[in-house]
Amino acid sequence: MKITAAPLEDAYQLLSREPMLAVSRNGSESLYVKMPKECIPRINALLVGNDIRIMELSPQQATLEDVFLSLTHFSQGIDSDDTTQGAKSGGKPTLLTMS
Repeated sequence: MKITAAPLEDAYQLLSREPMLAVSRNGSESLYVKMPKECIPRINALLVGNDIRIMELSPQQATLEDVFLSLTHFSQGIDSDDTTQGAKSGGKPTLLTMS
């Protein structure tokens, strides 16, 4: 969920105290909050009840790149030696391809 609110720092501090939420900042513009959809009305009420103005509450979907990275485990990183290992052992280098 993307949340644009003012004051943003107050919103961040308030939401960060909630154990069910994973809150991250997008610079000084907005927050990204991982939460179940059924929590949206409660989070909105919590922010408004604490004099935080809400300008945007919008669900976010994973991008194609996010999905690709999660499916191929690139998000865990690749050891730089992985792509040259085959060449060092006399075999062909391992190539990363998409089908």
